[in-house]
Amino acid sequence: MGTLVSFNDKPTIEVENSTNPDQLGAMLVRHGRGGTAVYDSIVAAAEWLDKQDSTDRQKIIFVFSDFDDDASYTNLQNTISSVQRVRISVIFVAPSGVEHGSQGKKVKELVRATNGHAYFVPKKGNFNFSTLKHDLGR
Repeated sequence: MGTLVSFNDKPTIEVENSTNPDQLGAMLVRHGRGGTAVYDSIVAAAEWLDKQDSTDRQKIIFVFSDFDDDASYTNLQNTISSVQRVRISVIFVAPSGVEHGSQGKKVKELVRATNGHAYFVPKKGNFNFSTLKHDLGR
């Protein structure tokens, strides 16, 4: 089951509690308006997920972004603390160009602190989801 939250300068729930992967995939679009509040959106998603019933389900936040945050009110350390408090893992999918820069360091710190994982995707070519599926199975 998944919920898709898009974000620019504030988070917006696009699809809520869907079991249809095609519906979620169709909404993965870049709107490109306003600033980018990645930290605030992760915190909002964690707080929302914490309130959802999940007696037998693992809660995970997937973030598809270049992690270029220019609009959040919170910072990386507060984001990590908020996500750790509710024990939700963050899985980050970012362009490969992000990996070795300052944004990549922040991505790695966030996923390491939340027992998640980072995937850096080449600009050209398809992303191989088999590694992601394997990680989700553990």
